[in-house]
Amino acid sequence: MLFYNGLVYGANCSIPYVVPVPMAQYSPHPSHIDFLATERWLDGGSQHRDCIDLDDTRFILRTLPDSSFPLRFCYIFYTTSQAITHYSVPNHLVESLSNGNIQWRGDILVVKSMPDTPDCPVNMEQTDIELVNLLMLR
Repeated sequence: MLFYNGLVYGANCSIPYVVPVPMAQYSPHPSHIDFLATERWLDGGSQHRDCIDLDDTRFILRTLPDSSFPLRFCYIFYTTSQAITHYSVPNHLVESLSNGNIQWRGDILVVKSMPDTPDCPVNMEQTDIELVNLLMLR
């Protein structure tokens, strides 16, 4: 099974973790971010009516926030619905990283790609965590 390393900011985690994000078994070649099996790390889809489509909620950072300075890589952030439900939980990791300034519900998954091919994932490294923390908190 083909997979790419991503970062997960789990609601009940104390640190972000580098995790394997598999490609769907029917994914094309070369790999495309539309075929990442994000449901392995994030709730979503038809089984949860109030969760929004991850394809609609992902966003790609190509530059530093509030700047035109290009990043060496693109970072794709996937989130779940922020609706308060009986199964949504506060993300204590985001709250801790932001010193209580950001209230978030659910997990966050981040994957990386090259600027010239932003739809094709590449492996996230442990060394990406500090930059992703900074990008997430801005």
